[in-house]
Amino acid sequence: SGAELLVSYNTTTSFYPRFPTLTQWKQYGTNFNWEKDYIPGSANYYRFQQNVRNAITIGAPMHFHLGHQLTAHLTPYYMHSDGYGDVGSSLSNTGSYYGNIPAGNLNVSPSYNGSFPVSITDTFKENNAGLNASLSWKHGHNTLTVGYWYAYFTQPEAATYAAADANGSIASMSGKYPVVSAAGDVLHSYNINFMQQTNTAYIVDEYSALNDRLKLSAAFKESMITRQLTQIMPGLPSYRNGNSDAVPLPQVMASYQITPNDQIFVNGTTGFAEPAGWPSYADFISVATGKQTRGHAQNLKPEYAISEELGYRHHGFVNVNIALFNYNFTNRQVSTTEVVGGTRVSSSINGGGQTSRGATIELGLKPWHHLSPYISGQYIHATIDNNLRASSGDYLRTKGKLAVNTPEFTASVGILYDNGSAFGGLLFNYVGSQYSTFMNDEKMPAYETLNMNFGYRFQSAGFLHRPQIQLNLVNLGLGNKGYLSSTYSVATNAHATTGVYGTAIAASAPTYNVAGGFAGIVSVSSGF
Repeated sequence: SGAELLVSYNTTTSFYPRFPTLTQWKQYGTNFNWEKDYIPGSANYYRFQQNVRNAITIGAPMHFHLGHQLTAHLTPYYMHSDGYGDVGSSLSNTGSYYGNIPAGNLNVSPSYNGSFPVSITDTFKENNAGLNASLSWKHGHNTLTVGYWYAYFTQPEAATYAAADANGSIASMSGKYPVVSAAGDVLHSYNINFMQQTNTAYIVDEYSALNDRLKLSAAFKESMITRQLTQIMPGLPSYRNGNSDAVPLPQVMASYQITPNDQIFVNGTTGFAEPAGWPSYADFISVATGKQTRGHAQNLKPEYAISEELGYRHHGFVNVNIALFNYNFTNRQVSTTEVVGGTRVSSSINGGGQTSRGATIELGLKPWHHLSPYISGQYIHATIDNNLRASSGDYLRTKGKLAVNTPEFTASVGILYDNGSAFGGLLFNYVGSQYSTFMNDEKMPAYETLNMNFGYRFQSAGFLHRPQIQLNLVNLGLGNKGYLSSTYSVATNAHATTGVYGTAIAASAPTYNVAGGFAGIVSVSSGF
């Protein structure tokens, strides 16, 4: 029996980059960024785009041997994070609204043509506490485990406005001195409180036979999720919104050891995912017009996935892993980022049905004269199974098109050297092009990266155990040029199109994450 206490704390301060469209990337490249110096009246100053996050995690895993082959496991935990994210924008001195109520004269100076630059401050606090408890009984070749997981999560979050002075300085980036209406009400883009409760019961039965060469596992989990969002904003049609889901999740797995070095395996699993974050449950109202700009999502069904995998592993001088897989999704939740009320929030789009099939292969060599080469590759063919509903109520002709954010080909080739003292490595990665719209009318280009590292481990000295120095060279060959690494916000269609029922559907451009160019990093470390 035993118990542990694990505590971690982290704080970060950074500035949001500017996320380009494909057209902006082609025109400006890495020069498409925020202004490094403040221009009076402009909201594009980089200091308006600050992001601060503090996080603490506490866990206490415990296990108890109760005799009679019974073992109990308890893991209570608590996670807290808070901070704020700022985005540059502007407010009208006389034409702004608190919800649907005119805010009156805000009397903020300096003013530029009746408006003034602000930093929209999104402040949040996240509290997540839970307990995972299980009891295992081992009898002969069989191990039976039953367990229960409970978690409670709360997240109050609000977006306010902080005005800039003539030099572009903000009195408080954390929202201490917000802009208020003539009546004294703090102006908000939104002001929500989000709650989630998770109850999950599970049972797992594992069986070994033929001298442990055959291993069988069957499991079942029932997850029950309840979500609720409340928002205090005048003029919104709904004060409270939410949903509850109960999802059955069976799983079967089997493996057979053909020889001591060769194994075949087959897995059948299920999984689910709720819509990302709270924005799917919220209504939004514009501070510029006092009118509702977006209602909460109507289709809040969770994603459900059924997956099958068949594979072969060989362990020896040459290590081999080959697998074929098939995934079927309903209510596919595609994670994205959108701007609501001027701020960036994580959300998801219900992409309907999706089928993904493919294969992976990995080959690696055990150290030979201190050298270990490695190669891997994956092919995946992912298609959308139905037409996607557009915001207009019509449907886009997406059935049969390729899924977003899914490159068909990825590959890695590398080699390591390590003689116990001197070490180094070279790794090349290739990621194929991937669509960023459901209509497949825009895609992110393929990209390659080449990274190198080398260093030296010294002999132990005093209380220092094998201190080492290492140099990492990132993105060799790119120079100072960056590249598009992923989609920041997906779109339904990058070009205007006509829906199934003849409705004109306007275009919207996806935006992208820009990865850095070449970097050299030196690190020094030691054990104690």
